[in-house]
Amino acid sequence: MRKCLASVAAFAILALAPCLAVAAAGTTPGMWEIKTSSKVKGMPFATPAVTVKECIKENRSVPFNSSDNKNCSFSDITSTGSSVTWKSTCKEGDTTTVSKGSITYKGDTFSGTIEVSLVSGGKTSEMTQTISGKRTGDCK
Repeated sequence: MRKCLASVAAFAILALAPCLAVAAAGTTPGMWEIKTSSKVKGMPFATPAVTVKECIKENRSVPFNSSDNKNCSFSDITSTGSSVTWKSTCKEGDTTTVSKGSITYKGDTFSGTIEVSLVSGGKTSEMTQTISGKRTGDCK
């Protein structure tokens, strides 16, 4: 059971990674390092953190790039001051992932949380993801 939930958590992180390429309005485009860790409900430990590097080529005020993942739809996107909240639904085969996220930007960094509900094969897993990012320089 633990192995299954860990696999589900890893899948969710990887499935959402393209959705998490972020840059706030006014944040400098460039190379960003994005770190995500997950805590699956019912598991006694968090999954190992996943860090990805992403070249952000343009300013974006919402936490996704819709052209990166055609299996996801986004709604309830609200930008207030330096914070952005959203809801997303992603479908891949028989797996549906519904996420509600909130990120706050501070200059060339951001941090936030994403509440995730993943249904696969008739089983539901819930997790909380902690996400942070920092601009590391220009795109290469």
